[in-house]
Amino acid sequence: MAVKAFTRTAMPIGEQVPTGVLVGFWDDLDAGDSGTPVPVCNMTDKAVTIELGTAGDSTITIQGSLEPTNPTVWHTLNDPQGNALTGIATSRIEQILENVYFIRPLLGGTTGANWVVRLIASTTARR
Repeated sequence: MAVKAFTRTAMPIGEQVPTGVLVGFWDDLDAGDSGTPVPVCNMTDKAVTIELGTAGDSTITIQGSLEPTNPTVWHTLNDPQGNALTGIATSRIEQILENVYFIRPLLGGTTGANWVVRLIASTTARR
């Protein structure tokens, strides 16, 4: 049950992440692991990509917290249709409805391994 680091994604040479956009991932999540909380309170548009490793009996839950420092209380987040982002056992992309201070993935179960959760969050307006 480790806390896995969030890694900002490096862009190819000559390209850069637009101002106001956060792109990164938590990788090598094993059963019982969580991701390091990432502050996203000023980012109104958020989405995650879930990439299965060895599924086993594990599922991903995407959690958020409104505690501004050292969050200890976490709640399951929802997609825009109101579906809870919990019990996810397939690779997919999900948009996140709530605006929270911190976000993190939590891999439940006992036998899953090598899952990756990617995050993109934006403060910029779409045109």
